[in-house]
Amino acid sequence: MKMKTFSPEACWITLPEHCDTVNAYMNFRGVFIVRVPMRKTVLLIAGDSDFVAFLNNVEVGRGQYSDYPDAPTWSEFPLPPLPPGKHVLSILLYSRGEHFFTGRIGVPGVIAEIPGIIVTNADWRGRKDPAFRSGLAEKTTPQLRFTVLYDARHEDGWHATDFDASQWPAVQCIVHPGELVPRPVAPLQVELPHFPVKIVSQGELIRPKRNKTVACYAEAVASDFLSLVPPGRFFGLPEEFGSKVPEMNGRECFTLPMPQLPADGVWIIVDLGREYAGFLTLDFEAAAGTVADLSFGEHLADGRIRNKIGSRCFTDRYIARAGRNRFTMPFFRIGARYLQINFTQMTEPISLRQLTLRPANAILPESVPFDCADDLVLRLRSVSIRTLSLCMHEHYEDCPWREQALYGCDSRNQALYGYYTWGNWDFAAASFSLLGKGIRPEDGWLELCAPARCGITIPSFSLIWIMALAEHSLFSGNNALFLKFRDVIAELLHKILQNKDPESGLIRLAPEREIWDFYEWVPGLDGMSPFEPNALSAPFNFYCILALRATAQMQRQCGDSAQYWENEADYLAEAADRCFWSEENKGYFTLQNSCKTAEFHEHVQALALLCRIGTPARRQMVVNKIVTGNGVIPASLSALLSVVQALMPESSEARRFVMARIKQEFYPMLFGGADTLWETAQGERDFDGAGSLCHAWSALALYVQGAWQLGVQPLKPGFRRFRVSPVPDTLSWLSGEIPTSFGRIRIAWSVTPEGLRLEGESPAECQPEFCAHPETPFLSICWNGISII
Repeated sequence: MKMKTFSPEACWITLPEHCDTVNAYMNFRGVFIVRVPMRKTVLLIAGDSDFVAFLNNVEVGRGQYSDYPDAPTWSEFPLPPLPPGKHVLSILLYSRGEHFFTGRIGVPGVIAEIPGIIVTNADWRGRKDPAFRSGLAEKTTPQLRFTVLYDARHEDGWHATDFDASQWPAVQCIVHPGELVPRPVAPLQVELPHFPVKIVSQGELIRPKRNKTVACYAEAVASDFLSLVPPGRFFGLPEEFGSKVPEMNGRECFTLPMPQLPADGVWIIVDLGREYAGFLTLDFEAAAGTVADLSFGEHLADGRIRNKIGSRCFTDRYIARAGRNRFTMPFFRIGARYLQINFTQMTEPISLRQLTLRPANAILPESVPFDCADDLVLRLRSVSIRTLSLCMHEHYEDCPWREQALYGCDSRNQALYGYYTWGNWDFAAASFSLLGKGIRPEDGWLELCAPARCGITIPSFSLIWIMALAEHSLFSGNNALFLKFRDVIAELLHKILQNKDPESGLIRLAPEREIWDFYEWVPGLDGMSPFEPNALSAPFNFYCILALRATAQMQRQCGDSAQYWENEADYLAEAADRCFWSEENKGYFTLQNSCKTAEFHEHVQALALLCRIGTPARRQMVVNKIVTGNGVIPASLSALLSVVQALMPESSEARRFVMARIKQEFYPMLFGGADTLWETAQGERDFDGAGSLCHAWSALALYVQGAWQLGVQPLKPGFRRFRVSPVPDTLSWLSGEIPTSFGRIRIAWSVTPEGLRLEGESPAECQPEFCAHPETPFLSICWNGISII
């Protein structure tokens, strides 16, 4: 459907009393009359910070794209046919009113239009939502959002067609400072509630008495004493039921009994079966005033959901009205496998039908075919794809549970993995554009996340963003992103080069308060150690080299001179080789400071190889140092991509090391039953118990399988020329496809004692270059039906 535009009559509307309020929930209604039947109509809408739109009491659209206040995006939703008569368009609007990693403070308001029928204007009515708590509240996490309190006793059916809103105040029309732009990716696909879900455990609770009201619901739940009651006795099931775990299907009711003194309430935990990202959904009958505290998490390592971790509060509250309560969280996605509900202030038993999620997913094509005889390889692939897709919504996300934030490093990994899975160039371009708009005026670095104001930034992530743009242009064959941000990149690199140390020729990273010198989650590279002003950082300089070379690559692809950037990269590479090389340790120092501390990281050695610094002899020493693990601190999961890219071209021994390392890092997760891949190898134990069990930077296998096991890598933009260089590892045969902007490349190979038998085909615009590894020469090649060997 072709996108339309708003008419001049459409206004941004808001409530004056909410303009300066944080965490604000607002209701808006517009009434219109249809004279003749309307078969094809659409809703155009944009709001800050989020919205759900209803037509005649039926939801017709939701989900504001994550954008910047100076360029709000509008979405288009198809509407059902409109018969003659009275109709009501109603909008539930949420304004966060505070900076989070997921968005900036904007201008509270909404603009909407059904072309030729109704627009938002001064005739609309609005009010503060009576059921949601507005104003300051505890935060789920400092990065994500405020916690939610919904009191269903104050519901009044405000978006029903026959509701009387005549007493509501008129809205205020405002001039929005931003320029409306079309939404760059499709709205999320919100599915029906997920079923069945298994009831894991249940019982009674005692809530310790407090001298004051606890505003943090997670704190209250975390302090609850839980006693386990067998399912048969708890639910009043027949004796023959025994200890069988019941399932919830959304239709049948489970009766939760009144707690026996001295208990204060009852609780239940359900298992969704695997990790999901979506909107919490409830359906139960209870007495008015019954309190339901709703917690969510990825594991039950403590026998209950770990809902309070430091300042993180993974619990929201719902207060029931009398009778049946049906509720779906309207704005905030939850990433979870397990849900826990603690009922207190009960005056009668509860009938529970639903405690689940409505999955919300980005619309993605089917992943490309990939097949082999190794079930573990296929299992790792499917888990990697699921992990990656759960971390893609309006943009790339680090994880669906704790932050849902767009980072430069994470998104570069995710995009690269996605290129080999879906070829989703447009989605990647939208995420990289969000990052590129987040330039900090005070120093020129990108914000830590986008669209956000975070108060701190990671310089290496800005450099990785430049590398990501180069990879996007190489894989997609489209230079538009580079052309869009060429001036931004040039200004950033020029500022960096101004900080050259005249003595060493290296670039110093100023230890400023808002700078976090982070590279990965291992000691020495996590930016947690005190920064010495005179220190010279090898990883920072190495990423500078890679960003300079990425810029040169994009310049050449545009037909422009790249000599300046190439020269600067070469000068810096020579200085880095000279200053960071340790002849005694046969590797590159991570940091050179006054103490001359000899610390060597696998990540840093890999970056040195990727920068192509040093003599061939030194490079071989570095490869040996990594492969033998001689005195190096191993890379964590986020940095393994650099290790793979650095080692795979080097030698058969290096390739064996990489393939074994992939299995070593990720197979234990599979053996433990994981359906998504973890943030670090420590899983939930890391970060003081806040380690994510679904983190997209760990979907590395998708890149390894496409680029190295199938063996396809682009040499020219858009795969106009590409290398075919398979690494069988322990596989006897493999077949699969690689997406390109011209169509798919298809590969199939099998191993024989004499070498590889290779068959394949590619679009006419894409020309292969065959390059066998010494340990696996080609026995035969048949390409596009023509025998080459």
